[in-house]
Amino acid sequence: MALAATPGSITMTAVAMLTFPRALEPSKGPKNKVFDVNLNINDGPEQTTLGLLRYFVPDKLMDAVEKINDFTQVFFIATVTAMPPSGPADKTIVTHNVDAWSEYAFIGDIIELIFIENVDNDVEPYINISGTVTNSNRNDSSFSMHPSQYCNLLHQSHEFPAHLLITNSKRWSTKKPLPAIGSGVSVGGFLHHIHRNSDLSLSSFDIDVSNITYITNRIKSSSDAGPSQSTCGRHSRTRFNYKAHHSATPKHDITPSQDSNPTSSKRKNTDLEDTTADSEDAEEDAVKSDDVPTKRPHTEKKIAYMLIINFSTPGFGVFPTALIN
Repeated sequence: MALAATPGSITMTAVAMLTFPRALEPSKGPKNKVFDVNLNINDGPEQTTLGLLRYFVPDKLMDAVEKINDFTQVFFIATVTAMPPSGPADKTIVTHNVDAWSEYAFIGDIIELIFIENVDNDVEPYINISGTVTNSNRNDSSFSMHPSQYCNLLHQSHEFPAHLLITNSKRWSTKKPLPAIGSGVSVGGFLHHIHRNSDLSLSSFDIDVSNITYITNRIKSSSDAGPSQSTCGRHSRTRFNYKAHHSATPKHDITPSQDSNPTSSKRKNTDLEDTTADSEDAEEDAVKSDDVPTKRPHTEKKIAYMLIINFSTPGFGVFPTALIN
């Protein structure tokens, strides 16, 4: 049994062709723009998909936007939903090249806009959807979601009919993560086709799933839970406690040697300024003659060497004080 549309979230990330910028409310200034966006995705009988997106243009992009007089390649991130048959609330924002609102497949608000050049347009848009599963089909490993998201241009929420397919892959060769009806999930995938009904109304946005996360609270019983194997706790072997060693670890400026001999590089160590003039002269002579002095303060190279050893062995997060004092 399928469920009705539920509140959710839809975000689109895509490479597209942008055209025809116009002010949404000219009386309030030129920054609030509306654009026609073309995606290289089949939309029913059409070879491309048309969308209507709003963007409040920042000052740094105003010149570039004002100079758009043809199709311009962009990368964008936008919150979107399906275009309703009645179109947006403001009917004056349609272009003279569009015959009906049904020509637009989606409508929304741009979050980020970047102008690009000479990038392959044959890239499917990436869609992130969060919401409730409204239908599930084990026969073809597909499920449906109808999240409803608010759109500024519509002044209301509207549903986004998504049909999601879990394709055959090595990642899910054993068992596909097909969610049940009513599950709350967050899904990411590539939009590859848009289906329309005979009256050209939108039927579904077809998406190939690349990632799925359950966001409903499903807690296993203690008998089902296995032993804890957390590796990111207090005693983690892969995390260094910077705060605990911040005051004990001296800071050093390390310049990589250009020679295979580690003593041939000249270094500046500001933490050793309290040494005597004799020891400074001895160290300088040692550097010039490529001889390592028999007694010298712990330098940055020795400390770097100790760090490498500790990083390559278990328990690297503990540094003996005698090595760095």
